[in-house]
Amino acid sequence: MSANVVLLHGNLTRDPETRDVGSSSVTNFGLAISRYYKKQDGTKGQDTVFVDCEAWDTGGRLVQQLLKKGDGVIVEGSLKMDQWEKDGQKHSKLKVRVGNFTKIGRQEKSDDSNTSNTPVATATVAVEEETEKTPF
Repeated sequence: MSANVVLLHGNLTRDPETRDVGSSSVTNFGLAISRYYKKQDGTKGQDTVFVDCEAWDTGGRLVQQLLKKGDGVIVEGSLKMDQWEKDGQKHSKLKVRVGNFTKIGRQEKSDDSNTSNTPVATATVAVEEETEKTPF
């Protein structure tokens, strides 16, 4: 049995943007997700992937309220393929439809502590399942 579930941990590349779509609203944001590794010569390498995400209605409003560019976040959702035609050309784009997200913060560094890079969950939001929406 297969399921369409994706779990991503990254940082917002831009502030979330919300727009109305009929009687609904959609909030779009981008994530930068980095993978760090050691090369054969011993030097460190990094690959970064950029992923577009969308959250609908109540979930989108929560994204808009709680997240901003640079924030760390864990997103759970499903893959969605958007397809459209423009000027006779067919286009498609794979994106993530947000189901849940957890905002990740950083602890403040105190004088007697070296925990400045310890992730701390500051908000976990379950986004209710919406009916299928189309962006047009």
